[in-house]
Amino acid sequence: MVPSPADLRMEQGCLPHEAYFARGEQISTAQARGRLAAEMITPYPPGIPPSCPANV
Repeated sequence: MVPSPADLRMEQGCLPHEAYFARGEQISTAQARGRLAAEMITPYPPGIPPSCPANV
């Protein structure tokens, strides 16, 4: 069963402009839960992002 688009909508942590210019820090994946990513996920052909969520 495919979820509805409304069920896939996530809460926006901050505006894209604020996120782009915010100070970032490098942390381990163990510390990343609940944090905002400072890097963009760029789709790599054929359209698969080169990242995946850590075991949550």
